[in-house]
Amino acid sequence: MRPPRPAALASPRPAPLSALLAALLAALLSAHAPRAALAASTTELRARYQAVYARAEDALAAGRLLEAIRVYEESLAALEGYGGAHLRLAQLYLRRVEEAADPALAAELSPFVAFHFLRCAQDARLDDLMRDTVCGSEVKRRLSPLLVKGAPVSLEVLAPRPFLGAAAAGALLPLGDVALRAQVSPAAEPRELTARLPLREPIDLSEEAFMPARPRLDEGGGLVSGPPPAAPLFAEPPPPRPSRLPPAALLGAGAVAAGVGAYLLREQMVKINANNYAGGYGSAIPSIALTVSGAALTVFGVGWLAQRW
Repeated sequence: MRPPRPAALASPRPAPLSALLAALLAALLSAHAPRAALAASTTELRARYQAVYARAEDALAAGRLLEAIRVYEESLAALEGYGGAHLRLAQLYLRRVEEAADPALAAELSPFVAFHFLRCAQDARLDDLMRDTVCGSEVKRRLSPLLVKGAPVSLEVLAPRPFLGAAAAGALLPLGDVALRAQVSPAAEPRELTARLPLREPIDLSEEAFMPARPRLDEGGGLVSGPPPAAPLFAEPPPPRPSRLPPAALLGAGAVAAGVGAYLLREQMVKINANNYAGGYGSAIPSIALTVSGAALTVFGVGWLAQRW
């Protein structure tokens, strides 16, 4: 007679088929319950959105574009940030820019357009066509990721206005200038900087890039703003020395004129004295003028040459 097997080694009896079916049905119902609740809440949300949409479109039909924008903006909280409202706001802001035809207004409202298209693309409650095709294509055209090197303690967007607040590496931000405040380590002071998107290379927010300047060993003390300047590959030629030819030529011409004038004056005076002709002094005036002008040119040339020397 075979001895009975221990209870721990005995084979378990198979569960009844009805119990398995009940467990499977419970699992299906538990998985379907959140989806059903989400579908019900989305249906109720869309009904609320339709009421807001009707009010805004009535204002828009009456030519009150700003009022229509205000209706959507004031209803976003009640609509739980529904992507359809964000999409309509982006479209109305675009219309406002086109009607105004003002570059300053376009620069101010473009971030709002990008912001609402981004919120539309992030709402999973919208259908795929509206979320991915309509809003997603605009996001690719109007926003770019914030490329960051390093791991800052905090990173905050200071401008443009719709994107104010904390940010992270890879965050989508509008094209153009974006003002940031970064703190690279707990002991470091926050620093403000401006990035222009799209970025050609990541912004270096590593701690090494933001370290304070340290004293250089070749200096007595103090801090420098950066590394010592690198020696140029090619030394610049010395500036050309000014030419001495013009003053030397002027000096020579003046000396010759003074010499010729003095010689002619001397000859003229000899003739006058030999003939005892007092009225002949008038003929010596050209020689006197030549001598004086030549002497003046000689003095001016000497001074000019001394300055060039």
